[in-house]
Amino acid sequence: MKLWCGFLFVLLMVFVSPGRGEENNREDRWGSIDKLQHFSSSFYLTVTAYYYLNKFDGVPPKDAGCYSAVLTLNMGLGKELYDKYWKKTFFSGKDFVADLLGVLFGLIFVKNFT
Repeated sequence: MKLWCGFLFVLLMVFVSPGRGEENNREDRWGSIDKLQHFSSSFYLTVTAYYYLNKFDGVPPKDAGCYSAVLTLNMGLGKELYDKYWKKTFFSGKDFVADLLGVLFGLIFVKNFT
């Protein structure tokens, strides 16, 4: 399981690195409501997936945390790839960082309050 978490970390670093033009950076603000939506959605999905996996499927807590993180981050990555390739806008690294922070806070929440 540690191998998967390490692979996920490397994958995140590749996709979060800046790579688009300066004109798009001005449209993507850290303080926007969109970042709060990404954070809260990722937090909610991580906690829900963890709870379901651990309580209903009997997955051990450590594995449930890793599975829920991977699931949620894949959804966030998929959304950003959809934005870039189908909507023809851009891949927002800031949105993905907000997703990552939502997952991390979700995992901290389930570790401390379950």
